[in-house]
Amino acid sequence: IGYGRLGEVVVKELIETGAKVCIVESDPELVQRLERDSPHVILLGDGAEDSVLRRAGIERARGLAVTAAPVAQAIFVTLSARQLNPAIPILTRVDSDESSVKARRAGATAVVSPHIMGGWRMAHGLARPHTTNFLDLATLAEHDDIMLDEVEVDVDSKWVGRTLGEMQVAREQGVLVVAIRRASGEMEVTPSAATPLHACDILIVVGKPENVNGFNTVIRKG
Repeated sequence: IGYGRLGEVVVKELIETGAKVCIVESDPELVQRLERDSPHVILLGDGAEDSVLRRAGIERARGLAVTAAPVAQAIFVTLSARQLNPAIPILTRVDSDESSVKARRAGATAVVSPHIMGGWRMAHGLARPHTTNFLDLATLAEHDDIMLDEVEVDVDSKWVGRTLGEMQVAREQGVLVVAIRRASGEMEVTPSAATPLHACDILIVVGKPENVNGFNTVIRKG
């Protein structure tokens, strides 16, 4: 929702991952340009209106990025979207601690402040340049050398109850499991070979894109 500078980056990164994107924008001139130049689904309208959100597919969408400005509008959009889809992940743009609290109260799953994130990136780029470069390589879709991804262990997966060591899949596929997010929300960092897997665990893995995709396929088939 909102195709300013931030929204443009969000769309670019999502498209690089293979996601299908619908853009909702209230500026008629911008929508006209996008309809002429962009292959994505473009809707003209106010993202806070239920009818517009339904046309965009809010009830079946995998996620929502609210990048609209000003922040008050973004919070209102978040509230409207949450009412229509109580389960959808919503990431909302904010500009202060106060707006962050309000956005979460409105139903945001997570909030993003471009100013804070930009400051963090610059500071770490100076203090930890190699670490920051690695994160850029692993998280930006435009890089094809390394990939950081998440893989969920399904409830009926044969891997439930088995350990990472027993799986052998990570080693065979050439990926590294760097963390596990349990269903409780607990994050287990650098799990050992003796770490058991549970239903709905999220495995955070890193490796070459082709290896990570292969690992993902094997786990989901399991």
